[in-house]
Amino acid sequence: MQHTFRRFLLPFLVPLILMSFTGCGGSGDDGPEGPITVLAMGDSNTRGFHYPRVGPWTGHLRAMEPEWRVINSGVDAERAQGGRSRLPGQMNRHNPDVVVIMYGANNAINGNTGAFENDIRAMINEVRSRDSIPILVNIMPMTQGRIIFQGTVDRLNESLANIAREEKVGLVDLAREFRGDAATERFPDGLHPDEDGNRIIAMAIRERIRKAF
Repeated sequence: MQHTFRRFLLPFLVPLILMSFTGCGGSGDDGPEGPITVLAMGDSNTRGFHYPRVGPWTGHLRAMEPEWRVINSGVDAERAQGGRSRLPGQMNRHNPDVVVIMYGANNAINGNTGAFENDIRAMINEVRSRDSIPILVNIMPMTQGRIIFQGTVDRLNESLANIAREEKVGLVDLAREFRGDAATERFPDGLHPDEDGNRIIAMAIRERIRKAF
């Protein structure tokens, strides 16, 4: 009789035991639940270059995640120092949950690299001081006439990788996304992405944001 009772209970007990180890809340890697505010800080590659019928990557991100509030705070030709000076005001105004930090192209072009690392670290600290999540984006390849700056781009990307590792910040590796033929095809002027390029950027940033939660 006792053995029969155990056989009767076993199909019910096993799922309960497994749930006690795994929990009932899912894997936890499905991204944020509900609306969040994303603040995008950057240069013309964030603001959006003026190709005909090409919108910025932030527009694609809004379309992918309609519940998210995506703020485009890109400024043409801005370097990391400019982003650092503007960031506190943008944080006060928008109170974001996530801040995407996407700088370095204009630092490479203008040779303004000395303070780059300090400016990026300062932005990370500012974001964290407001209980928000910083996400770094590295510099996309430069082609055509701007290929002369690629050596500096590579060095700044090494700095960004080191910062991300030391500060334990998520890094969106666009240099990897656009390596090889993708760089030539997706950047008509050698610097700014086309529509498909912006869609790729949005997808990569979206994935990193979801991982951050």
